[in-house]
Amino acid sequence: MDPDDRLASITFASKEDYVPLQAADLLAFYARRILTHQQQGKAWEDPFERLMEERHNLMLYYFTREQLIEFARKGIEVKKSRLSGQA
Repeated sequence: MDPDDRLASITFASKEDYVPLQAADLLAFYARRILTHQQQGKAWEDPFERLMEERHNLMLYYFTREQLIEFARKGIEVKKSRLSGQA
């Protein structure tokens, strides 16, 4: 528990009581798996994974430190230009 009470206590319950959490876990599993396959140059392995790729339901990208810095820099530039346009 953090000091600001942002997280609830750890509890155990049936998966039927927490369907959204089950869905989040499934997406997290496939997100890791798809990204690993992309980095290793492997093909999609199972039908669900291929379906998500074909329909663009889950898009994943890997960014290097330099790419993230550049992305942040561009974001700051956009924010500054929007603020200057409001003046």
